[in-house]
Amino acid sequence: MWRKWLQGGNDWYYFNSVSGRMQKNWLQGGNDWYYFNSTSGHMWRKWLQGGNDWYYFDSTSGRMKKNWLQGGNDWYYFDSTSGRMKKKLATRWK
Repeated sequence: MWRKWLQGGNDWYYFNSVSGRMQKNWLQGGNDWYYFNSTSGHMWRKWLQGGNDWYYFDSTSGRMKKNWLQGGNDWYYFDSTSGRMKKKLATRWK
């Protein structure tokens, strides 16, 4: 039974260390949070909308972003605990 991270093409999957089941939805690893597609189980590495809330998952590591993120000319702030986006600043500081 597989019980760890597995890469399939460009996607990553996680298999529970106790049950061996493919992880779906939320997973906390230490201080980091990850999200896995609820159907396919692949690790999320982009924007995610959950109800009225927005989250961002790093395009390389898949970790949920906390605090500040620059995307192009825009800045985004994410709650340091929940990871929910708090505000978007659409100006570049000069």
